[in-house]
Amino acid sequence: MAEQVLKEKMRFRQIESAAERDPHAIEMWNTANKQYTMEYRREWQRLYYVYVCNIMRKLDPSLSQLIDAWEQTHLSAQSVHNSRPTVPQDELRGPAETQSR
Repeated sequence: MAEQVLKEKMRFRQIESAAERDPHAIEMWNTANKQYTMEYRREWQRLYYVYVCNIMRKLDPSLSQLIDAWEQTHLSAQSVHNSRPTVPQDELRGPAETQSR
């Protein structure tokens, strides 16, 4: 059983590498990294991951569960809900600390 899982993971890495070397996928990734805003960058990266996963599914449909999980992980990482606002350090101080100044 462990040997089968290892073989599936190895095959998954092979088809992932092959899909990421696709010229259109490379173009999409480069376009994503040239965007000026995070919104556009995330949108292009989402398109990239969907495209790469579609290629992977065509290369080896038997790994669809692994591909689906990988796709979901990467798409959720690009979600706006995962972005955390930054809080300036001086706003982290409580009221007692600001009064002592």
